[in-house]
Amino acid sequence: MLMVIEQTRKENLYYDKRKIQEMLLKQGYNLKLTTIENELNILMKQGSILPILYFELHKRKKKVKKI
Repeated sequence: MLMVIEQTRKENLYYDKRKIQEMLLKQGYNLKLTTIENELNILMKQGSILPILYFELHKRKKKVKKI
């Protein structure tokens, strides 16, 4: 399941645990939110995926114009 969650997250960088749960439900996997959250934490600690916050901060830096 770790690989399925990793692949889903890499395809959709801004998906949180709830949206990933919805995607997996459509694929026939019935996982609890805590299970998905735990596996996302494992993947982040391994460095396989980055937290959504990283992308949000990166996007904000690009929008700021320097005078």
